[in-house]
Amino acid sequence: MKVMKANKKERKYWKLYLLPLLAIGMCVSSCLEEVANEFRVTAGAFATVTHDDAGNVCLYLDEGRGIVTPSSESDPVEWGNAVRVYLNYDLPVYRDLPVSMEDEHFTTIVRGPVHRIDTIKMTDVAGLDKLPSILGSDTLEGYYSFDAYRGFVTARVTSKSLRRYDLRLSYDSEKFGGDTLYLRLHCAERNEAWNGGFVYQPVSAEIPEFLRQPGVVSADSLLIVMTTPIWFNGGHDSAYIDTTSFWIQNHRLTPPIY
Repeated sequence: MKVMKANKKERKYWKLYLLPLLAIGMCVSSCLEEVANEFRVTAGAFATVTHDDAGNVCLYLDEGRGIVTPSSESDPVEWGNAVRVYLNYDLPVYRDLPVSMEDEHFTTIVRGPVHRIDTIKMTDVAGLDKLPSILGSDTLEGYYSFDAYRGFVTARVTSKSLRRYDLRLSYDSEKFGGDTLYLRLHCAERNEAWNGGFVYQPVSAEIPEFLRQPGVVSADSLLIVMTTPIWFNGGHDSAYIDTTSFWIQNHRLTPPIY
């Protein structure tokens, strides 16, 4: 009888200990249901936007990162007639990595904000004795870089004065020879600050259509050479013509379609 009484007393104390633990367990369980343990890797990329007649979009990412269809969980985006954008997307998870991601098509979450990139047409200055004033003739105070993917050249300008530029690209079709395209980056400084969501100011331009004709680019790649005038670091007393170059594979000359 004493043993039975002791057991009942111990059970009474165990109930006192268990009640708070059960309450904590229920709280943890409910909290876990409300807060998902989400793991993702989000990356940024430039992309070319393609549209179908129903308003759906398909995104061809630069740097050979693949082709993205935004999932239903993506942030709402007013794509409108956007051609070139900078966006953030969730990287896909693979058990076995594909040999090449360039033409890999996957559906993933696109996360806002999505920044539209100014998209212009290159100006052919062949046969012109004087350049059109719309191109701009200011000297860049800062740095620039460029690359070429999916049928577009994208230049990026960083201004030390934080001024906004109107950016244009020109080429001379009569001087094209072999497999080299010479481009000139033109800047027209505006009396306002750059405030476009980037440290640098980007602009994209479609690669000239004549390069896509059969036999025009004979090799499997095209060398694009870009020049622009830049002030020396010492001040505005002297400038130099800076030159940089980039190789693009032949099959990337044409912009994609949906």
